[in-house]
Parts: sequence; structure tokens; C-alpha cells
Amino acid sequence: MGTIGEEGSGALDAVSDLVDLLRLAHEAAHRLNERVHSELFEHSDAIVRDIHDLRQRTESLKQEVDQYVKKIESA
Repeated sequence: MGTIGEEGSGALDAVSDLVDLLRLAHEAAHRLNERVHSELFEHSDAIVRDIHDLRQRTESLKQEVDQYVKKIESA
């Protein structure tokens, strides 16, 4: 277990990595969507929507982590 600052920094790094990973996944899914048709398109389009939803939830989580880190660092 590290210091409060290290824990907060680690949490911010982790959520930022998750945001970046989902952005890359979303871009790749969009590129796939542009290159496939019919059933493959429907499947890849469902993945695009799922990743989009995950990205929104992750952005919300990032804001919560930011607030959490500010709170623990000011304590």
C-alpha cells in the first residue's frame, strides 16, 4: 500500500488508461464497420454501440475518480 498521493495517482493513471483503451477499441470497431456488410455489419455495429456505452460510463467513472482523488488529497 502506497501513500495517499501514490494511490490517487495510480487510480488516475488506471482510469486514463481505460479511457484510452476504449477510445482505440471504438475507433477500430468503427473502421471494421466501414468494411463489412450484412450480418457482420450488424454484429460489429452492436459492438460499436456497446463500446460507446462503456466509454460514456468510463468518462463518468473518470470524473468520480478525479473527485475522489481530490477529496483524499485534501484530507
